[in-house]
Amino acid sequence: MNERIKELRLKLKLSQEEFGDKLGITKASISRIEKAQVKITESNILAICREFNVRREWLETGEGEMFEPEPATLIDRIVKEQNLGPVGRKFLEVIIGMDERDLNKIYQFMRALVLESGESEGIPPLPETLDEAAKAVGQYAQEEYLREAEAEDDTKASFSTA
Repeated sequence: MNERIKELRLKLKLSQEEFGDKLGITKASISRIEKAQVKITESNILAICREFNVRREWLETGEGEMFEPEPATLIDRIVKEQNLGPVGRKFLEVIIGMDERDLNKIYQFMRALVLESGESEGIPPLPETLDEAAKAVGQYAQEEYLREAEAEDDTKASFSTA
């Protein structure tokens, strides 16, 4: 398996440091794994398969294709990324097939459930309409992206000054 990890890393054109960063382990650990100086852990196997879309069978035995096939549709991708089962998949399919009027009805129903439950503490105020909610989610996503980019810049700066 150690040779296949190196083969994968080289195919992805990643240094040991870049490969390790994506898995949350050090360059030295990747080097020891590739040289078979340490046994690869189950959690590292899972991380490699998840992070790089690698087939576990190939990683363990060398048989079959190196990579999992790409999901055919957006729903397939969401189901895979969010680890949804058949119920979650069906829910997505139904929601995607709805028109704006029906989506607004569902949003209003969910909003009423939250408000009536009395357990809305810690939940930001819910917008009145689905359009307002979508705008709020978009703004939140943009702010979150900027926070992550800022944190990444801070991390890089701290390493470059060390």
